[in-house]
Amino acid sequence: MRPHFRFEDLEVWRLGQDLAVQFHKLAQKLDQKGLFRYAEQLRAAGLSLTNNIAEGSGSTHAKEFKQFLNIARRSLFEDASMLLVFESLGLVSSSEVDLLLNACDLLSRIHAIAGNSPRALANRSVCRCRKPACGRSSVASDLPTASFRLSPLLLALSPWLLARTLPCKLTNPI
Repeated sequence: MRPHFRFEDLEVWRLGQDLAVQFHKLAQKLDQKGLFRYAEQLRAAGLSLTNNIAEGSGSTHAKEFKQFLNIARRSLFEDASMLLVFESLGLVSSSEVDLLLNACDLLSRIHAIAGNSPRALANRSVCRCRKPACGRSSVASDLPTASFRLSPLLLALSPWLLARTLPCKLTNPI
C-alpha cells in the first residue's frame, strides 16, 4: 500500500499540482520549438510551487509552514513573469497566457489567504460535488466560457476563494 502524505490532503497543493501540469504541457510545446532552457525553467518553477507546499506541510510549526507557502506563492509570480515574457516573444498565444495567468492569480490569492492561517488548510477542502443539496454556491456560471480549458482548476479555485473552504454538507461528495 502506498503511504499517504499530509500535503496530499491540502487542496492548495492539489490545485498547485494541476497548474504545474499545465506548465509542464506548455514546456513540452517550448521543447518542440527548441527552447529547452525556457521549458526547463518553466517546469522548475511549476514544480517549486508544489514542492514548497509539500515541504512546508511537513513542519510542525505554523510559522515555518507559512514561510514555505510564501515561497510557493513567489514561484507563482515567477511563472507569471515567464508567461508574460514568452507572450511578448510570440512563443505562446495570448489566449493561452491569459488562461494560465488567471489560474496563477487565483492560486496566489489562495496562498495569501492561507498564509494568514496556514493550518486552517489542513482539514478543509473544496467541495467538488456541485450538487445543490450541499448548500455551496457554485460560481461556475460566473466564469468566462474561454476558461473551461482549465476548468477543473478554475472551478475548484473559485468556490474556495468565495466560500473560504467550508466543509461540504454531503456525506459522500463526488
